[in-house]
Amino acid sequence: MFQKKYKKASVLYERLCCMAFQTFDSDMKEWDELKLEDVVEQKLVTLNLKQIALNLMHAKYQATKGVERVTALYQYLSWGMCKNIIVEEIFTVGPEELKGIDLFMEDWITFLKDTQGDLAGELLTMACKYQGGLSRLYETAREASSMHPVLFERACKSLLDEKMPVPLHKELLELYKHYLIVGGMPMVVNEYVKTVKLLGSTDIQNEILNNYIADMAKYSSPSESVKIRSCYNSIPNQLAKDNKKFQYKVVQSGGNATIFGAAIEWLNFAGIIYKCQKVTSAEVPIAVHSDISSFKIYMSDVGMLTMKSGILQSMILSTLEIDNSFIGAIAENYVASSLASNGHPQYYWESSNTAKIDFLLQNEHGVIPVEVKAGIHTKSRSLSVYMTKYKPEFAIKISAKNFGFENGIKSVPLYAVFCI
Repeated sequence: MFQKKYKKASVLYERLCCMAFQTFDSDMKEWDELKLEDVVEQKLVTLNLKQIALNLMHAKYQATKGVERVTALYQYLSWGMCKNIIVEEIFTVGPEELKGIDLFMEDWITFLKDTQGDLAGELLTMACKYQGGLSRLYETAREASSMHPVLFERACKSLLDEKMPVPLHKELLELYKHYLIVGGMPMVVNEYVKTVKLLGSTDIQNEILNNYIADMAKYSSPSESVKIRSCYNSIPNQLAKDNKKFQYKVVQSGGNATIFGAAIEWLNFAGIIYKCQKVTSAEVPIAVHSDISSFKIYMSDVGMLTMKSGILQSMILSTLEIDNSFIGAIAENYVASSLASNGHPQYYWESSNTAKIDFLLQNEHGVIPVEVKAGIHTKSRSLSVYMTKYKPEFAIKISAKNFGFENGIKSVPLYAVFCI
């Protein structure tokens, strides 16, 4: 390679990397065939595999062009011995400076956009950042959303301390509103993807609701199924209250845990609801401070809540910040289901009914408070009370505002809750 005979060098390096070695196991008294990386891993020889791989890719870059080049480099990067290599590293390992890097990177991005799989997605993320920074990543995330939906997630996670471009921020907020109506049920989502219309969502959601009711009757006694339906039907009313704590009397006058406790557990174990437990102290570990008698209930699918509540779709989709408290309840339910999808147990905090935090998360930073606001008006006395009392490393405020970090509070847009 250092004689600049790149075609010959690439052939020789590829032969070396693909070579099979015959080894004899003296204990087992048998021959075995090992790859080059296995020979090195078992310390039968000492070689710098990364350098060999880089030399191969540098030589191949110099010896080929266009589709042949990007296809070969992608194949090499799929090998185990190349798993920790970044494409940009091949630009600096050879005897001379590479030419046409910008053209290659555009070819590389085009190739990866049309290639399925996690590896292609990871390489595409790095290529976009190298070629045009986060703005190129956002642009490509939109273009390749069906092939590489993970790009949007990575773009959002890269922005936790930065701002999303305003036009894209507005567009994503509109899609978030559509999600509040459609929800995440596969049948509903498939219909929306096919038609890009919201009107058909309600019919399919009603069909799903009928299936819920049928399962309640099938897998419980007649008397118990009535209680299960009553608890489920009360959820919009429970969330419409200023104090969203589940109250049995809302289900039925005189209701209590003895009557309806088993029904709540049935819904919870069936995955139809999420149960968010109150904690008496926001200290690690949260679970030991839970108050089993106080909890909130959310529907596992926000689209089902929107349908069940009967709220007008036009109110959800309005570009104006409508003064309707139930839109806030829908946003809170959406956050609950998003956090649950990421494996976060559900907890909330109250202080003598004078301050309340919607959600608490426990991670390596301790206990992190999470506040949810449906619009851009995000002042919160409760969060100030909590931060004064517990002094968390930081807090998270989810709202229609852009990404940001100020006064110990991370601002996360509603469409990016999955980043948490």
